[in-house]
Amino acid sequence: MPIRDKKPGENKGQTGLLLETARQVLAEHGEKPDYWILAASEDAGKLNFLCASPPFMTYYDYGGPLLDLALPNNLSLFAHLTSNEPQFEGVAGVSRGFYAPGLVEKSLKFGDTEIPAGFVQLVRLKREPDLLAALRSAIGEMLRLGFGRLKTPFEPGWPATGKMEFVVRPDGGLKIGGFDPQITLGKFAAAMSAGASRAKLTRLRQSAQDCGGCGRCCHDGDIPLTYFDLRGLAATRYAERFAIQPELALAEAQANFTLPRKIQPGEPLPLAKAEKLLLRKKDGTSSEGKPCLFLDGRGLCSVYQGRPLLCRLYHCARTSPALEDLFYSAYYNLEWLGRAVQAGLWKPQEELTQDLIFEQLLVQLASPTALAQVAGEVSLNKTGDFKK
Repeated sequence: MPIRDKKPGENKGQTGLLLETARQVLAEHGEKPDYWILAASEDAGKLNFLCASPPFMTYYDYGGPLLDLALPNNLSLFAHLTSNEPQFEGVAGVSRGFYAPGLVEKSLKFGDTEIPAGFVQLVRLKREPDLLAALRSAIGEMLRLGFGRLKTPFEPGWPATGKMEFVVRPDGGLKIGGFDPQITLGKFAAAMSAGASRAKLTRLRQSAQDCGGCGRCCHDGDIPLTYFDLRGLAATRYAERFAIQPELALAEAQANFTLPRKIQPGEPLPLAKAEKLLLRKKDGTSSEGKPCLFLDGRGLCSVYQGRPLLCRLYHCARTSPALEDLFYSAYYNLEWLGRAVQAGLWKPQEELTQDLIFEQLLVQLASPTALAQVAGEVSLNKTGDFKK
């Protein structure tokens, strides 16, 4: 259906048509649409559409001939369309590491030096004046690429099994000495903490494994929270209410413990339109230098058992660019996924608790670019060429 002159309120019909047709196309290929991330929006006359696989399984039954194989093999699938009237254009792709273009960040572009060829395979979609033809082509190409990569897997440059190792650099910082593709996010966080305890710290704490130290990180500005963090905070601060009326406790936690971060000028309008959350400080702001709302009179965390994901993952050591990107890409992908769930773009069957998230493989949560940098650092360590 070509885009034509639109009447008031018709844009909602176009986005609805995209989502309805996407579900139909997935079902025609045996995939269960409910288990995919599906999003469509319109802004300033331009349509934006995404179909993407989730980073890990959150369902209990059959998900489809491709999805059931792609997720255990750490493949991320996506088809992204935008309207450039009078035509539609976009990309379809498959990657090792989670990627969902348009969800919360700018789209991948051909010729972009940040696209790691050994971790992402992209196909530019033929420009098409018909909306539904473009959609069918995009999803069909995505599925074709996915099945193709199951037959010919990416070769990331690290062994199938290995040991997660951190090496202290001459400047006292950390770099990746070895990588375990089977490591979970939780075990990675523990390994990072142990590695940081041997490194030169950037804060005043004497031990990276002792959170009874300086508390400087609790005074940082604009500390981000994920929507997954609200459950731990609500269960800790509003335990009785959370046990009886969890949704009410979650809403109260969001209202009392967070501040919304509006989209800044120049930032792309994301498909996941749920607000980005910032931690509220004691003075009601998110300002640098102000103490966290949850610091008690001794300077200790009063919600330690339910503390946010970033607090659980945080470390005080200087890190190589590869290690820093690995850490932050996994965190921000989770932050974005929380917004996708909140916006109704992804509807996991299984409740996404912090415990469940920490059981997921790191390679399923990190970005392709971050994983490519890890492969490069591991390779440099083997050859002895790493200088920094």
